[in-house]
Amino acid sequence: MTALIEQKLAQGQLAEQIIQSFVAQYGEQVLSAPTKEGFNLVAWVLPFAGLLVGGEKVYVTLKAWVGRGRRSQTKAMAEGGDAEYQQRLEKELEELSVRGFR
Repeated sequence: MTALIEQKLAQGQLAEQIIQSFVAQYGEQVLSAPTKEGFNLVAWVLPFAGLLVGGEKVYVTLKAWVGRGRRSQTKAMAEGGDAEYQQRLEKELEELSVRGFR
């Protein structure tokens, strides 16, 4: 291919003409990077779009799991220790008013 390129350059063909002749003969796979149009554009963009969408889904899912865990802990503490907490709070407030703040 290198010899053919040198020969075509010696004949006076432009680089763009040589590239187009190779693409016509061998297809787009002869290029180091495919053109960014048509299906090739989709092939360039789709992986990045998939990563963004997947990352967003992971973020939303984790946020929901963490939020659900916090709500259940708060609810369990409010149900189970409410009376005990209220008694302890009243006792400490009474001690604070009697002895004062240290």
